[in-house]
Amino acid sequence: MRLIRQVFGQGPVRGERPAGLASQQPRVWPLAVLLLLLTTLFAVALERNAALLLQTYGCLAIGAFFWPRSASEIFRPLVYSSWWFVLWHFQWVHPDFHAYMTGAGRIAQGLAPWGPGVPYLYPPLLAQVLFGLTRLFEALGSSDPSTSVLWLYRTAQWVALVVFCEKLALFVPLGLALLLPLAFEPLWSTLWHTQVTIWIGSLLLAAISSPAWLGALCAGVAIHLKLYGAVILVVWALAGQWRRLVAGGAATVLIAVVSFQLLPPSPLWSQWWAQLSAVTVQRGGLRLPGLFGVLGWLGNETLFGPTRALLLLWVTLLGVSAEYRWRKVQALGDNLRCFRHLTVWMAAAVVFSPFAWHHVFFLTLPLLAALLARDGLPHVAWPLFLSIGMVAGEVDVPALSYLRGIGTAVAVSVGYTAWLPNPLPLMRAVWTDVRAYIREDADWPAPRGGRHAVPTVPTQNEMADPSKPDFPAEPWGAEKGSELDRAS
Repeated sequence: MRLIRQVFGQGPVRGERPAGLASQQPRVWPLAVLLLLLTTLFAVALERNAALLLQTYGCLAIGAFFWPRSASEIFRPLVYSSWWFVLWHFQWVHPDFHAYMTGAGRIAQGLAPWGPGVPYLYPPLLAQVLFGLTRLFEALGSSDPSTSVLWLYRTAQWVALVVFCEKLALFVPLGLALLLPLAFEPLWSTLWHTQVTIWIGSLLLAAISSPAWLGALCAGVAIHLKLYGAVILVVWALAGQWRRLVAGGAATVLIAVVSFQLLPPSPLWSQWWAQLSAVTVQRGGLRLPGLFGVLGWLGNETLFGPTRALLLLWVTLLGVSAEYRWRKVQALGDNLRCFRHLTVWMAAAVVFSPFAWHHVFFLTLPLLAALLARDGLPHVAWPLFLSIGMVAGEVDVPALSYLRGIGTAVAVSVGYTAWLPNPLPLMRAVWTDVRAYIREDADWPAPRGGRHAVPTVPTQNEMADPSKPDFPAEPWGAEKGSELDRAS
């Protein structure tokens, strides 16, 4: 048991993060910079066996950087080297990456990245970055700038995956954060489709565990990759992180202004919103393999809006109740509260989406990891992990197609209720706060006597004659400790 604890670690139960874990985590940015530079060098050369050489040198660099000094430190180099090895074996270029490059190509032609019949559906930031990288590799003399951009894109995916695992390990056991993605099919679909979903997940986790200015920047970039990133603003609002909320909103607006101003003059916002709306109303359900969002089942236009509103209201009420308990009863730190909210709302964003391709379900992984790490919940969380993480992405069998959506919907509800196993302490804390608020504000003359009379401060004559029937049994404010104090 001691060896297992040393290898896999113990996730935090209370507080912001485990003691000493932040100091134990390696700073991966020097390795990330080295691999990005190494990739750029080989991408410019594009000589024979360049991909194999880059794969070999990258694995050696990762192994040397995470040099293990004990048995408990061997998992990082093994897992991260495996991810690097796997990424460089995805040689087939998926149409999703071609859609990104199509947006970059339209910017090169002086056009907006989206338009009728154009597969690019996202905010312009990603297309602008890919356009800039294409110009960079052209200036460096690359014989195939598009392939060079793809290589750098793959390395950036590896960096995002490492950041995701390291940030997740701040709140769950390290072994769980490293090994759980290996058996999670939506992650493999994300890599296969060369999607940006990994970046969204890593940026959102970094936003809640980084300084305010850096967290705001991460939030802004995540939102401009895909609109799923907007859940971080909801999380900061629920957790009362007003400084981060304002900074994140300002960063989002600033990036929007800069990115849209860099495009050619045209009604860009209206064009993008019109094309996005045209896609979101296509709720094909089983008619389109891979669209397994819960709300995608509701092809009826009149049912879609009210159902999403009810689900949003339900999750919001659960979030407010959980936030009240975490503050008043358990006194949890800001980071841990934000992490719990974020895991639920990342999964809820998948549920609220009109359609969700299977790679989007990668955003449910932090919630499943948090539930599996909680004592007494693996027997509940493991079936959810199987239903979400083990179903093949392109399967078009009704029973299996709906399984992933149902598992996500259940996980969202369990995500909050798992941290509210007993509602009685919460109800007692609420009642105590309401009663204290009423008593503190009861400065008006109250009727004497009666069953519901409000006690008042006794006069000198009343204190001299405590045998009067309407004399309070105890002086005002002499309670022996509130229910909230006893619960804490």
